[in-house]
Amino acid sequence: MKQQSPFKNLPAAIVALFVAMFALSTTAQAQERYDLMVAGVWVTSDNCDDLTVVDGVEGVAQYDPETKTLTLENATIRNSAEENGYASGVAFTNTMDGLTVNLVGNNTIISENSMGMFNFREKQLILTGGGSLKVSGAETATNDLFSCGILNRGSMVVKGCTVEATGGISGINHGNWEFDSCTVRVKGGGSANDEYAGSMGWLHSQPTFKNCILTAPAEGVWRDFTGDDGIYYALFGSDGKVFTDWITIAPITEVENYGFYVAGVQVTSENCNSLTDIPGVEGTVKYDHSSKTLTLENATIRNSAEENGYASGVAFTNTLDGLTVNLVGNNTFISEKSMGMFNFREKQLTLTGGGSLKVSGAETAANELFSCGILNRGSMVVKGCTVEATGGISGINHGNWEFDGCTVRVKGGGSANDEYAGSMGWLHSQPTFKDCGLISPKEGVWKDFTGDDGNYYSLFGSDGKVFADWITIAPIPEVENYGFSVAGVQVTSENFNSLTDIPGVEGTVKYDHDSKTLTLENATIRNTAEEDGNASGTALFSTLDGFVVNLVGSSTIISDKGMGLCNADSAHLTLMGSGTLKVNGSAAADGLHSCGIQNNGYLTVKDCVVEVAAGVNGICKGVWTFDNCIVRVKGGGSQSSEYAGSISSLWDKPTFNGCSIIAPEGTYLKDFMLDGGKEPCYSLFGSDGKVVTSKVVISTEVSGINTVPVGVSAGEQGIYNMHGMRMNGNFDQLPAGIYIVDGKKVVKK
Repeated sequence: MKQQSPFKNLPAAIVALFVAMFALSTTAQAQERYDLMVAGVWVTSDNCDDLTVVDGVEGVAQYDPETKTLTLENATIRNSAEENGYASGVAFTNTMDGLTVNLVGNNTIISENSMGMFNFREKQLILTGGGSLKVSGAETATNDLFSCGILNRGSMVVKGCTVEATGGISGINHGNWEFDSCTVRVKGGGSANDEYAGSMGWLHSQPTFKNCILTAPAEGVWRDFTGDDGIYYALFGSDGKVFTDWITIAPITEVENYGFYVAGVQVTSENCNSLTDIPGVEGTVKYDHSSKTLTLENATIRNSAEENGYASGVAFTNTLDGLTVNLVGNNTFISEKSMGMFNFREKQLTLTGGGSLKVSGAETAANELFSCGILNRGSMVVKGCTVEATGGISGINHGNWEFDGCTVRVKGGGSANDEYAGSMGWLHSQPTFKDCGLISPKEGVWKDFTGDDGNYYSLFGSDGKVFADWITIAPIPEVENYGFSVAGVQVTSENFNSLTDIPGVEGTVKYDHDSKTLTLENATIRNTAEEDGNASGTALFSTLDGFVVNLVGSSTIISDKGMGLCNADSAHLTLMGSGTLKVNGSAAADGLHSCGIQNNGYLTVKDCVVEVAAGVNGICKGVWTFDNCIVRVKGGGSQSSEYAGSISSLWDKPTFNGCSIIAPEGTYLKDFMLDGGKEPCYSLFGSDGKVVTSKVVISTEVSGINTVPVGVSAGEQGIYNMHGMRMNGNFDQLPAGIYIVDGKKVVKK
């Protein structure tokens, strides 16, 4: 049965009036009429330059008759008139063949009581430009045909622009349509009186699509039916009825291959945002092509397919130069029958991020090359992440490798058919290591060999065969220098737990950097090296401020050709504990380095026993505090320096707390100026007026209590310390020590 065209519902007189209206002669007009109406008003030579003179037209609307082009720029054309059958209510009516509407910005055509747009019979109308057009027809009208977004009785082309058309009954109706690289949305609500009316119905032919497609409804089907004057087409939905919801037409984006495969599937511009839809891919897998970065977050990529020789069974294949794989969390590549990972020839691939990646290749495969964790034909960088690669025969194979601050474990079982296959074999060059190194095997050796197309490298073990067990690469922690050296070796974060491995160090020697404390327990530190002027021959050298040496048992510091102990850089150093320390400097070195303890800072000896000896100076330089300790010091002096000896060239008079110099008797500290010096220095002189070069004893014992220090007359009133300095204040307010009170020695505890 033939379906009656909706035009048959119009009274014959109305149709005739439409025809007559559009056929009126223009010769009777003073101006030229251009067969185009906007908001119910003809476009003429008088108003074409600015159509906003027409009521209902806003924005920019201009018509160029020479090119038959109407330009709309952010324009609105509205018609709120009643429809009288003469297109009085239509917002836009075209009777011109070859009209082009150029869209700029966002434009709107609205008809409140009739069709939004009407294109006359056998006329072609083109909508184009970079802008958009929203066409709204009446929701309800006196005739169902008028409740339409666009009624096209001719041919319409929508090219390169965005169009939306809606009407209460029909979205677009009748005519021939071509959609070219455009975005179109259409909706018509349908009619109980017309089973073929809806979003897109009563078309004269199926639409033509160029560089765009119908994207919604996904299940839409074009069906033809017979009207009283020919064949028509409408878009039907899955329910078998004309579709009455939003229809979407969108440009076809050319699918770009991105140059790598996951689980055997090419990653493209079409699937890159939904990679977990690929069978075998789980977790979070995202690709950003602008940065060539694939992010894996707790992801698994598994390929269980057979290997056909074209990477069909590989879990991850890369042919993209400059690809970065960013690892977050724990990730896994698994290939059951081929390589876990394959990087193509001359391509660079970087594995990075704070996460980890475990790559497992086939245990056995049709070709031994496929039984590999990672096959790298180009260049790979592993940076700052953790990677594990295993395969039945090869762990990692071929290519150039750079390991940068990373942790890597690799294992390949090797092959009876290939003496160079194993955990790491057939590499194009020896790997480069930055801030990391080969930890195991410790005895591993890189050996080169000649293949049929050049030199290659494999890692061999101590048995002379390619290593086929776990290889470990680990970061090398930044070595922190702790500010002192023992036996000529700098103590660092790397060696502080094994100081007795240093030649010349014996006993128990432990360092705690948190408290800056070196504990010597029955220890010996000896340096036999020549002195180069940079403490190379010093047994214990420190620049560490706040350094503490804790003495337990009996310990010895000996330098054969330099200073026994040197405190440098104005640092504070304390010798303390319940034990004893014997410090021997060189007996044969020049005056500067033939010293038991040279103090270029501040040194405190507290609650311990220290014995110091050297050929020239016992203790020299710096600021000293002796606190409840016993110290024995001897320096042989020097013919070239009248101030060299057991205690020489101190920067200030020492401080004594609970102890004092008890031998030899009659000693005193004499100040002098060194050449070029600004402050006086002090050396210990004896009663003979010369620097003391015999053993000096500092002790908590009281000896020679009746001997008054040089510089204080017997019977002199007042309080003096043992250096002859007059003390201010009352005796009760003074700290513990030995004093001369009114010419007599008094011990205050």
